[in-house]
This record gives sequence, structure tokens and C-alpha cells, in this order.
Amino acid sequence: MENIGVQINLYKTGIIFAILDVICYVWRSVGYRCFRRFYAWNINRETYMKELLSEEKLYVFQFMHEYQEKAKTTLTVLEVGSGPAVNLTFYPQNTKLICLDPNSHFAGYIEENMKKCNNAVEIDFVQGFAEDIPFECELFDAAVCSFVLCTVNDIGRSLKEIKRVLKPGGKLVFLEHVTAKDKCSWTYILQLAYIPLAWLIYGCRSIVRDTEKSVRDSGFSDVQMHCVRPKCAPLWLNTCVMGIATK
Repeated sequence: MENIGVQINLYKTGIIFAILDVICYVWRSVGYRCFRRFYAWNINRETYMKELLSEEKLYVFQFMHEYQEKAKTTLTVLEVGSGPAVNLTFYPQNTKLICLDPNSHFAGYIEENMKKCNNAVEIDFVQGFAEDIPFECELFDAAVCSFVLCTVNDIGRSLKEIKRVLKPGGKLVFLEHVTAKDKCSWTYILQLAYIPLAWLIYGCRSIVRDTEKSVRDSGFSDVQMHCVRPKCAPLWLNTCVMGIATK
């Protein structure tokens, strides 16, 4: 009888693992693709994040206009983690923009948003990851990171890849939220508590990264940045850095 009981328990355990395997298979083959589609749709329809920090974006993107005027030529720009290309209106006229994002479902939304935008920007969408940018070295005049370095798996490798594809003297223009400096503050505690929801809604892997240090340590010849505290931002996003890093 004891052997029969052991066999029954093993049989039940086998059934449980088989069910888990089926669930994992369904998630990998169907669920994840559906999630990526939903994520792209949700990010595109989200008006709050589009309008958030618009003043700060105007300020930091002004450099792109000055850079183009000084160069007296059309800029070739890589926007890393572009999503649905919510920054289109901030670019100078006639910019050649490459939108890089791992989620291919953003491509259709980029086309829609380009039609709505009055700015004459030439756009191409390329599916890829910041950690392994699918372009040759020294190709772009500038690169843009806007609330994206929190979503990458490896921030150090991503910044090195961005630096690699920039031309000598090329610029990385960035606007990113960062971890609260005071690890005993309510801001930091709320940031930690918000991590699971931030991943689900915005694909944010960590909102407590020391992005400021990562940019400074990534090998750029010159980094100019300063902290900003957006007036209308939620507490977990009330500390940001923006600036320009030169290759």
C-alpha cells in the first residue's frame, strides 16, 4: 500500500509539472506576444506621459536645433527605445530619425503619429535592443534617450553601444529619471514599491538606478547634466537628470 501511495503522489506531481509546462508554453508562444501588443497600444494611448516634462524636453531638445544650425546639414539621429515616437514634435525640421525599439508593434503607431505631426522628419523603424544596436560604428550625429535607460537590461552596455554608433564628437541627448539620493526618504521607499507596477505599465525594469553615475562612467569625453524636479510629476518621478554627453 505504501508503494501505491508513493506512485500516486508521483503521478500527481507529474501532472502538476505537465500543467505548468503547458502554461509556460502557452505564455511563451501566445501570452508574451499578446502582452507586447497590449503594451505598445497602452503606451501609445497614454497621454499623461506624453505631456509630462514637456518643458524639460523643449529645453533639452533645443540643443538639437542649435546643433543642426551649427552643422548646416541634416542630422541623422538614433532614438533608443523610441516607443511610438512621442518626441517627434521636438526634433528639428528635416531630421533623419531612426527609431530603435525591441517591440515591433510600435512600428504602426509610429506611422500614425508621423502623419499627425507637422514636423518634417524622415523616420525609419528598426527592431533591436540598446545592448546590441544593429548599426555600424560612427554612423549617427546624435542619439536620444528619453525615459528609456530604466527599461534596458544592462545600462552600462547600452551606453557603450550608443557611444559606439556615434560619430566622433557626436552627442547623446538624454532626459531620465533617477533614484532618490536619500535612501531613507519617502521618495525612495515609494520608488521601490512602484517597481512592479512600473514594469507592468511602462516596461520599466528599475526606477532606482543611479543613471547619473552610469552616464558619467560610460566613457564620453564630456558630460554636462543637471538635476530637475518636475512640478507636476508623481513623487517617484520627481528627480530627473537631463543633459548632453559628447563622444
